[in-house]
Amino acid sequence: MGSVPVLEALLLEDLPKVIQTLYNGRAVWNGTQWQVSDIPGTPSVRLTIEGHDQTRLGHWTDQRPAANPSSGDIFALIARTLGTDIDGALQWARDFTVHRPTVSQPTFFPHTQAGQLLAPAHPRSLSSATGLLLKNEPALAFLLSFGLIQQTILHFSLGLTQYNGGESDYTQALCFPVLDPLGTARRKRVRLHVPGLTQNTPASSEAWATGPPDTYWVTPAAGRTSLFVCGTAWESWRLWQVIQNTALADRLCIITRTHGSALPERWKSAAFWQTWDRVYLGHDADEAGDRLAWQIHAWAGRDVHQVWVPEGLGSTWTDYFQRGQTAAQFETLLQEARILDFEVRPQPIRRLPQQAGLHAAVPVDVSSAYVNGHLYVPFRVLERQVEEHKAKDGKVQENVLQRYRTMVLRSDGVVCTFAHQPAPRGTPREDLVLALNDGTIISREPVIDEARATFSLAGITRFREARQRRPIQSAMTVTPQEMLTQVHEHLKRAVVLPYPEDYALLTFVVLTSYAQPIFDAVPLVLIVGPAGSGKTALGLAMATVGCNASIISGQTTAAAAARMLDHLHGLAVFDDLEQIGKRSANGEFGEFVQQLKVSYKKDTATKTWTNTRTMRVEKLDFYGVKVITNTRGAGEILSTRMLHVQSREVPKDALASLVQAAHLSGPELQNLRDNLHVWVMENVHRIDRYYRTHHADHRNRQAEITAPLRVLSALIDHPVLTPQLLAALNRQDREPAAMEMAAADRVRGAVVSLVEQGYQERISVKHLMLEMRRLTVEDGSCQHTTETPEWQEPRWVGRTLRAEGLVNSHAPEERPRLWGQQTRLVALDQAFVARTLGALAGRGIAPPLKQPLEFCLPQPCHDCPYGTLCDMRPAKEKKLGQTHSA
Repeated sequence: MGSVPVLEALLLEDLPKVIQTLYNGRAVWNGTQWQVSDIPGTPSVRLTIEGHDQTRLGHWTDQRPAANPSSGDIFALIARTLGTDIDGALQWARDFTVHRPTVSQPTFFPHTQAGQLLAPAHPRSLSSATGLLLKNEPALAFLLSFGLIQQTILHFSLGLTQYNGGESDYTQALCFPVLDPLGTARRKRVRLHVPGLTQNTPASSEAWATGPPDTYWVTPAAGRTSLFVCGTAWESWRLWQVIQNTALADRLCIITRTHGSALPERWKSAAFWQTWDRVYLGHDADEAGDRLAWQIHAWAGRDVHQVWVPEGLGSTWTDYFQRGQTAAQFETLLQEARILDFEVRPQPIRRLPQQAGLHAAVPVDVSSAYVNGHLYVPFRVLERQVEEHKAKDGKVQENVLQRYRTMVLRSDGVVCTFAHQPAPRGTPREDLVLALNDGTIISREPVIDEARATFSLAGITRFREARQRRPIQSAMTVTPQEMLTQVHEHLKRAVVLPYPEDYALLTFVVLTSYAQPIFDAVPLVLIVGPAGSGKTALGLAMATVGCNASIISGQTTAAAAARMLDHLHGLAVFDDLEQIGKRSANGEFGEFVQQLKVSYKKDTATKTWTNTRTMRVEKLDFYGVKVITNTRGAGEILSTRMLHVQSREVPKDALASLVQAAHLSGPELQNLRDNLHVWVMENVHRIDRYYRTHHADHRNRQAEITAPLRVLSALIDHPVLTPQLLAALNRQDREPAAMEMAAADRVRGAVVSLVEQGYQERISVKHLMLEMRRLTVEDGSCQHTTETPEWQEPRWVGRTLRAEGLVNSHAPEERPRLWGQQTRLVALDQAFVARTLGALAGRGIAPPLKQPLEFCLPQPCHDCPYGTLCDMRPAKEKKLGQTHSA
């Protein structure tokens, strides 16, 4: 703290506060420089500090009559201002950085219309006006009608004034001085009309003053943490009077506007509102009060709380306290105040930084996000506005304006808007900060597909109304158990599955799609079975009740499917993934499948994708629950990220029962989807807490992708479906290990086959991979894969050969070229070869020794057992002049 460079950095980091502390709040920022006039102890001094912004110290000049300008660093500025030497300046800097005094920003002090800081009011002028008031019984009676006592009258220097200067003469008007954030009375008076006493009041308002309205600081700002905005000065005086000698007086700062119907210009700055823990708006509970509150809401860039006088206790805070309400009861109103929020009707109609400096921003895609403890869901409404303007004849005319508008529902029931934040002039559009009005920084404007959005406006309204009731109530129309039963029965009407517990698994998969932003990883589901077994029907049934779901069929391309996933943020059902590959551009489908492999995990689901048609680079988010229907399975790598559900051909008797089953109507389906949304929104914190507590660490990928299902089944303990889900997951836990073992066994079996054919010393890895493909085709287990399986990757094959002890890892490898391709020759482990040959000898078989490339060189392709599988065939036939028909 004591080193000069560190002190200088700390001072420059807090430069506006340093300057205001040095000059007791008299420094004024005019847009390009700080200016200070009339420094105590020096005649006619003008000091100028130049810089590009308020937080940067540029050249400073201290000009005295008949004296040379002087300048220097921050310590020289402190020394000259305080009249001390450099050691004194350093000591002041150390004291400042330790205590960090709270000083209101200079722009919040009252200024003249010319931009100069208002001078302090003259005490004699204030006492004279107060003396006139205390002698005037009608004026005193007027103030007493507000419940004010003499201590309050004296504290705020209330008085009487008159003006006899021409056309705007007035007499016997109540007056009071404007107070600044430090509580100092400034040389500007506000006048109030006293019924039956004041003459010639301006017709525009009950209160008037010269210049535009400004902030009237009823209490000093220093040390207070919450801000209360009153509608009028007389209400604020009564509130101040009531809370004296209570804890509320020490933490509640009270302000109001000085006069007029407009709000102070400085209130339009978000900086005015950002430093407070809470901001309360206490305007009247009428149309005018709401309009003022919404104006402040638009400027504040943060949550603001609205406080109304309770029904039956008057319309103003003066009425409220005149009817016997206490400071404690008022504090209860503050505690119960609701966040000012949009009222959305079905009919037509991670946070911004608080301090200056550079910050590591992490914007979120609020189209489907869980951030700051809230789940966000965008929706669209039709907004109708009425705009008033004066015609040339002076009459007020109304224009009706209408537009569609995207808004964002927060899981506490608050509706958020979004906008680009104010930025320095010349900032490129790509550098503008986009944020919700609750301060959440977002990466792009919320995206919603109205045709697939599953949360209806009626459901949203029902949810929000329930959130606003006290005590808070649930907006569910059925119990959570009944909700799951409805999903379960809906799926059972679509298809007959060989494992009944798989219906429970898919039921919780559907629920997961509504809560997926809360989880770090979600499952992908593979529905596999023969043609005609109901895979498509099951996918359609899941899409019907899944969150913002869509079926991506084989009629689209990989690029279109990628953009759809980014747009949906819900449940995606892929029907015929192989057909998508056939319709896609070269390389596009492989890239798409590679991203599908990691799309189950939030951290890896975002991809920079090149649109091969437009050649534009797009950042797409693939994260979410996906269901893939397939005839024979998925590639092995993709398969390990999936939960497997088997389908089967439907027997005739079962098919008849499916046809006769009563399906949910459109309104019933919508009510079910709304309930799924509502349950998740109402239980966001429970879901997150249980997930982080019980499933933060995952043993393996299978545990990672099944964690959401286990969490939701624990929170909704369904007497039938929860045990069935656990049974289904226990069966799933065994499948990945069995699949991995099958891949290793495939390698071992192919090596044994080659040894039996005579390849006993060295083998070609290329030959081994062809043999595995041949054996796979012959045993009927060939899959329609969506990617190259692991056992067709040379590196994976090499690792497996070593891991299984099938090769001599210490023997040198050869890499000859075969028909334009390089192939690797590996030496077999001779102990393994001896065991294999021993088993053959027991059956009377002794294969002749063959060379490693003998599988290809001596014979034409049309006689080769790998002829239909080998990618070297075209090059070989071209070289030798052979043809497929030879």
